[in-house]
Amino acid sequence: MTLTLTALLGLALATTLAVADSKQEDSSPARQERLRQAAPPEKVLEQALSRYPGGRVLKMELEDEEAEGLVYEVKILTPEGRVMELKLQAHDLKLLREKGGRKRHEP
Repeated sequence: MTLTLTALLGLALATTLAVADSKQEDSSPARQERLRQAAPPEKVLEQALSRYPGGRVLKMELEDEEAEGLVYEVKILTPEGRVMELKLQAHDLKLLREKGGRKRHEP
């Protein structure tokens, strides 16, 4: 895994902004506490890429879902060219769902 600090910070900022934008109207203390308990983005990347060594993160989002609470959704391009989607519980990074496997078609 080769990620520069700039790229990692960019992903962290993008993730934070995605959550802030998606639930701007909800700034309740309870929600703010749940956000503080979410694992940091660098740990999410480490966990996700450990499942696909040599893979590349295409997208990472932190979402607040009704049924599951805060979850990270991560898309990874495997070295074999397949796109995998992982859903991880935000507070403990437990794998909730893994799907994909389709080949990514390059233009």
